[in-house]
Amino acid sequence: MGFVPLFVRFRASLDRLQDILGTEAETDVQPERFLRVEKIVLRHISFRYEDKDVLNGLEGELLRGRPTAILGGSGKGKTTLIRLLLSLLSPNHGTIELHADGKTVCLGREHRVNFAYVPQGDKLFSGTIRENLQITAAPITDDRIRWALETACASFVFDLPEGLDTPVGESGYGLSEGQAQRIAVARALLMDCSVWLFDEVTSALDPATAARLTQNLLEAGKNKVLVFVTHDLALAESCSQTIYIR
Repeated sequence: MGFVPLFVRFRASLDRLQDILGTEAETDVQPERFLRVEKIVLRHISFRYEDKDVLNGLEGELLRGRPTAILGGSGKGKTTLIRLLLSLLSPNHGTIELHADGKTVCLGREHRVNFAYVPQGDKLFSGTIRENLQITAAPITDDRIRWALETACASFVFDLPEGLDTPVGESGYGLSEGQAQRIAVARALLMDCSVWLFDEVTSALDPATAARLTQNLLEAGKNKVLVFVTHDLALAESCSQTIYIR
């Protein structure tokens, strides 16, 4: 395959990935990255889709060092809350405050660079595992990659014949859903953001692997604002606090 078609395919895949991650390029916003986010405060958040109220007066604090589980039935607003936290939507009422580096700001698109987000569903683009992991501008050492994969319970990568250079198809084709999920988690860890946001991170894993991944993330994220949107009650019970969306 020639260079130009390969680049176009890679660029299209990366654009789709950035859209999924909520990290699409902002041409009119100057990103504001903080060294340390202390907490995110939800103040009486309400959101409405046309004639349907999804969130109504939601309040809570997402604190550094105190992992939070977000629970709720399907269609109750968990996905909406994710999109609000990523500033892909704005609340109809209420405010979301970001407390970081000694100041308080209203959460906006410029703060999205502080979030490492792992969505549920399609997470990988067509390319090698290494290319999927190295989407940041800064170079990443192999030792750092190994740490991220081990933390994400994805050490199986090193047992593959081509290791990090193993090709994967669009949406992780060639890997199991659970394997693709764990590689996506490793990629998020490599972004070194202050806020980690995981959507159903254990959904494709067996109970033993899910438990191990949960403990690894709790340990690795002990100085982060760590948020799990989940139906996994075992994961929720491992968190310091739970916010239930009704």
